[in-house]
Amino acid sequence: MSCMSSEADGGGCGSGNSCSASAPVTAVVAGAPRLCIKCKDGVPAITVGNQTEPMCARCLHVSILSKFKTAVNNHGLITPADNVLVAVSGGPSSRVAVEMLKEIRSKAQNDADAAKDHVLKVFGLGVVYVDETTVLKLPRTDAEAAVVAIKEIYEGIPVHVVQLESVFETESSLVHENGGDNFARLQLVEDTADPKSKLSKLFESVQDATGREDLLESLRMQAIQVVAQSQGYTKVVLALTATRVAARVVAATTKGQGYSLPAYIQYLDGRWPVPVVLPLRDCVARELALHCHFSKLSTTFVRGLTTMTDPRSSLNNLAHHFITLLQEDNPAREHTIVRTAAKLTSFRFNAEVVPPSRRRRNPRNHDTSQEKSNREPEFLCSICRAPLKSSDMASAVGTPHQTESVEQNEEDTSGQYGDMKSTCCPSCLFQIFPEEGTQAAEKFLLFPKTTRDTASSNFHQRQQWIRSQIEDFLIPEGDDSS
Repeated sequence: MSCMSSEADGGGCGSGNSCSASAPVTAVVAGAPRLCIKCKDGVPAITVGNQTEPMCARCLHVSILSKFKTAVNNHGLITPADNVLVAVSGGPSSRVAVEMLKEIRSKAQNDADAAKDHVLKVFGLGVVYVDETTVLKLPRTDAEAAVVAIKEIYEGIPVHVVQLESVFETESSLVHENGGDNFARLQLVEDTADPKSKLSKLFESVQDATGREDLLESLRMQAIQVVAQSQGYTKVVLALTATRVAARVVAATTKGQGYSLPAYIQYLDGRWPVPVVLPLRDCVARELALHCHFSKLSTTFVRGLTTMTDPRSSLNNLAHHFITLLQEDNPAREHTIVRTAAKLTSFRFNAEVVPPSRRRRNPRNHDTSQEKSNREPEFLCSICRAPLKSSDMASAVGTPHQTESVEQNEEDTSGQYGDMKSTCCPSCLFQIFPEEGTQAAEKFLLFPKTTRDTASSNFHQRQQWIRSQIEDFLIPEGDDSS
C-alpha cells in the first residue's frame, strides 16, 4: 500500500510494492554527462520518471513540489485551518509527502509570523504508522525496530503508532501513552475477548490472497481513522502515486469493481469520517524514489503482506507487475491510464472543495432541496466501503435475519450476518466473505463491531429510503376501506 502500509512503498497507496525503499534508483544517464533541460547550469542531470528530458536533483525537487502544490491548491485538499495526518510506511512516497508538507508549512509559518495582525493560520502536521505484526506473524523485535526507524525518520513531528487490532476496540478501551515530546504510541487495554486473537482468526478465515490484501487495506484505513478522530486531525494524506493508482485501475477492472473504481482515484475521498486526500496522484513512484536518493532523504524497508507472499497469487501484485512492464516500455503510460480513468463519473463524496476564488455563483449548479430528497443515497460496501450499485443492494430488501444457527449475544448482532452479505460488494463476497449458513454466521462475528454496525445501518437505511419513495402509494395502517 503505501503510506498506509507497513511495507516499503512510502505511504498510503495500499500495496507496499509500488515504490520500495530498497528498489534500485540507478538513473544516471550513461555516457557523457547531460545538462539539466530546465536550468542548464552545467549540473549533471538524471532522467526521471515519465520524462525523457534530463533534470538535475534541484529541478526534480521543484517539479515534484509544483505538482504537489498544484493538486493541493486546485482541488482544495488542505486549508490553513486543517490538522493533517500523513499515513507513513517508511518508504519514499510517504517520506516525500511529509517533506513537501513541511516545506509548505514552513513558508506559511514565515508568512504568518511576518503578518502585522498575526491572524494567519498554519495547518498542523502529524504522521501515523500502522503496526501489522499480528497479521504478518513477525517477531515483536521486528516491529519495535520498525517503530524506532520511523521515529528517527520523522523526528520533530508528532508520530502516532497504532496496532492494527485497535479496530476491534471501542473508544473507551484505547489509551494514548506518551513516549516522548513528539511521539505517542496507541496502547490497547485488554478486553474480555483478545483483539489479537480476533484479528488472527479473521485473516485465517480468508483463503484468497487478493481478499486478504483487500481486507488488510480496509482494516488499515480503519486504524488510521481511529487515530485521526481521537487526535483531532481533519485530513488524512495518503501518498498514493500515479503508479499505484494505475495499478489499482487494472486490479479493480480484473476484480469487477468498475462501478466503484472512480471512488478510489480522485484527489478527495470523503467516504470516511476524516476525509482522505491524494496530493501525490500526479507523481510517479520512480521520481519520488529518485528524489529521496539524490536528496539523501532516509527511508526504511518494513516487511509487509505483499512482500511475504507469492507475487503471482494476488491480482493486486499482478496488476502492479503489469504496470511496471508498461512503464519500462513507455514511461508515460502510467499517467495515460490515470487520466483515462479520471474521466469516469465520480461520486458525491469525491466532490472537491473549491476555493472561494474559483467559485462561480450559478444557482443552476446547485441541487434543490426536492432534488436532494429524491436522490438515492450512496450506499457503501460494509467491508471495503466501495460504492454499491442499486442492483447490488437489491437483495438487501426483505433479506431475513437468519438467527437460528447462532446463539444470540447481548448486543443481538450475531444474527445479522444477512445484513452483511446483502450490503457487500461482489468482490468482497467472492474473495472475503463467500461463506453461507452457519459458517457465514460464525465469520460475521469475527469482523470488527464497526463493520457489523455499518452493515446493519446500510440495510435499514436502504429499506427506509425505498419506503420513502413509495410512501404515497402505501395504504395507511389500520385503513380497512379497501
